[in-house]
Amino acid sequence: MRSEEKASFLVFLGIFIVYVIYLCPLIYSGDSPLLYTAAFSLGLAHPPGYPLYVVLGKLSTFIPLGSVAYKLNLFSALCGALASVFVFRSVYMLTENVSVSVFSAFFSAFVPLAWVESTKAEVYSLNSLLVILIFYLGLRVLKEGDKRILFLCSFILGIGMGNHHTIGFMLFPLVFAVLVKGRDKKIVLYCLLFFFIGISVYLFSYIRSLRYLSGNVLFAYSDSNTLENFIITFFRKEYGSSMTAIKAPVSNPGRFFLGASNTLKFLLFSNMGFFSLLAVFSVPLLLKKKTKLFFLLTALVSYGVILSAMVFSFAKPEEDELFLLSPYMLPLLYLSAVAVGCGLWYLLKPVKKRLPFVRRPLAIGVVLLPLVFSLPDALKKGDLSNYYLADDFSNNLLESLPPRSILISGSDASYFPVFYKNIIERKKEDVIVLFADKGGILTQVNPSWKYKTLFPDLPEGKLFSRVDETYVNKGRVFIYDIMNLPEKISSYFITVPYIHCYRLFPKEHTPDKRKNAEDFKKAFDMFVYERVLREKANDIFSIEFKMSYFISLSHYAYLLKRQGDISRSQDFYEKSLKLITPQGLVYYMQYLDITGNRDEIQSFIEAIEPYAVRYPEIRLLSTQLKEQFL
Repeated sequence: MRSEEKASFLVFLGIFIVYVIYLCPLIYSGDSPLLYTAAFSLGLAHPPGYPLYVVLGKLSTFIPLGSVAYKLNLFSALCGALASVFVFRSVYMLTENVSVSVFSAFFSAFVPLAWVESTKAEVYSLNSLLVILIFYLGLRVLKEGDKRILFLCSFILGIGMGNHHTIGFMLFPLVFAVLVKGRDKKIVLYCLLFFFIGISVYLFSYIRSLRYLSGNVLFAYSDSNTLENFIITFFRKEYGSSMTAIKAPVSNPGRFFLGASNTLKFLLFSNMGFFSLLAVFSVPLLLKKKTKLFFLLTALVSYGVILSAMVFSFAKPEEDELFLLSPYMLPLLYLSAVAVGCGLWYLLKPVKKRLPFVRRPLAIGVVLLPLVFSLPDALKKGDLSNYYLADDFSNNLLESLPPRSILISGSDASYFPVFYKNIIERKKEDVIVLFADKGGILTQVNPSWKYKTLFPDLPEGKLFSRVDETYVNKGRVFIYDIMNLPEKISSYFITVPYIHCYRLFPKEHTPDKRKNAEDFKKAFDMFVYERVLREKANDIFSIEFKMSYFISLSHYAYLLKRQGDISRSQDFYEKSLKLITPQGLVYYMQYLDITGNRDEIQSFIEAIEPYAVRYPEIRLLSTQLKEQFL
């Protein structure tokens, strides 16, 4: 085995081990539980369905280690580590220097965004692996002239579309490679053939949709059982359509500038810091290898300018937008790491020639650079090794519900982890977990005996049937995220917080406050709020979970105050203040508006008054509550 092959294996091993040490131990929030469930059941995730991820994810569930969630998190770690290996091999092909190649691999692995996406279940680390693999194979085509590698690249491009559509931007550098090495029409036709063979992975979506309709698939978020439905799913029309995003920069060329500047500022510089400036020096290094230079530049422009114009072109990006869309741009970080490695070699090469005695210490220093500068930053911004919030949230919610309950969520960020716990880990199987939007109650869940038997009207799109109303009258229907649910809920029912959801009662029925307080007391025995207070995750999904705890704590404090337990009441009010977020306040005020309980509003204002003197944001909240409700 050659020295560079040994080095690449050790690089993979080192990165993978570090990822495993800091891997998210349980379920993560956001779309991760959706992917856990889809992979476990060979079902369909949200549009475009991600058939490649689902199939590969299913293979990872056979690893005899940990829960389904842990195995899928582990799969991301494997993809992230392999992506960095191909960064190593790409840089070595361009520089023939092992230490700089190791630096580039570690550097790509330890930038914060790559770190986070490689330590939880998501499609982005697999997407980046396939992108950088195509890039590496393209370099081999330019170096070796083996046109058959182009067919492999085309196949990977096609099958990669079954994971994430942004891999399609590797078409531009591949076209360049074809023009340089394979202008023969047969080469083009073969490339197209292999591309369509790869993209045929979407037949999986059609087959599994048919199986879902017959009641034989557990989960199908993306319906692809007809050509029309397949097109709607493939082009993500549920989210406004991929075609709209493609057309946007054409109608507004200014988006190219905005996208590129946002990418530089909020992606490259925020993740790579001053190291990103080294990429500029890759140009003079590769001037003698012009085809490889243009191949690299084409890839960088494809993601850094064209894709960024589609998804990253905001005049003033909000934190939520950056959080949700930055992973689309993740392949650019790996490609940039290649350019950074080449730029570093351009600066070091003359030093090594003139001062040969510093070669070994210089090589060691180069390898250690990302470990000293990048790794601590990644751990600070994205350490998920102690992330328990989504797991606590879903366990607490399910365990606190009475037997034979219905939980209806209007927020997929909270629906997915609870659904995963309920269906995959079989927590509280007598609880029905459903999803709803303004059009009514929806469910993408089989088997039919559990849902259609109990709720025969659900397939017809009715919001509440007589069966449902029986559950409401017994106090067993719970709603999470009242802001995104149909108006009928607020019109016909009153809401009372019950741990992290809202308990529904008919409008004419007054809840038994004593019984309600007993429910809370019983549920708080299962309520891990102390760990929630310490949880440092601040992504938008985790903030939503924390918001639910904030409302629960505040309402429980109010109930304790009514019982005369002033000391414990104030303690819970103080705890709730530690969980205040702007989004949480919006939800809380929405809840207060629906309930119209002036006594609860007055109690909360009195409890936070001592803090309003010291903290401007609490003073602002107090003023706003008084103006709006009192």
